[in-house]
Amino acid sequence: MVMDILEPHEKFKNRFDIAVTERCIINLIRHEDQVQAIINLGKMLKAGGKLILSEESIQSYSKINDLRKNAGLPDMAIQWHNLYMDIDRIQKDLPENLILENVYDFSSSYYLGTRFFKALIYHEQGRDPGADVTGTFNQLAAEVPSLGDYGLIKIYEFRKR
Repeated sequence: MVMDILEPHEKFKNRFDIAVTERCIINLIRHEDQVQAIINLGKMLKAGGKLILSEESIQSYSKINDLRKNAGLPDMAIQWHNLYMDIDRIQKDLPENLILENVYDFSSSYYLGTRFFKALIYHEQGRDPGADVTGTFNQLAAEVPSLGDYGLIKIYEFRKR
């Protein structure tokens, strides 16, 4: 189903057991809109329902950029049309009946490998790491089990009380 998450139809209130978004919230470029969208998704859930968000994390983005700065690499850029989720800030603004139960950092090793180690190696070699997005390095990074807290994309699992 597709709809405007900031203006959901009333007929969807308390209707679903689960709601899922993929890189939807980050395209709302005001914090207040992100919070409202999550609240609206929560309103669509039945009691006990789950809200699953697959979104980019500003916390992990900052961690990788800290590593990059310490290694003399430039910051990664955020696209003009994105506002990565600040889950700490968002949680403070959510109603008490919408609880963040789990955060799955499934992409940490991939992002650490491709956005830090690969960038560092390619920088030393005078190569552009962005020019080889399907190469062996990226394929290997995708196969490594996720370790740490560097994955830009995380899965956030909320439950409605």
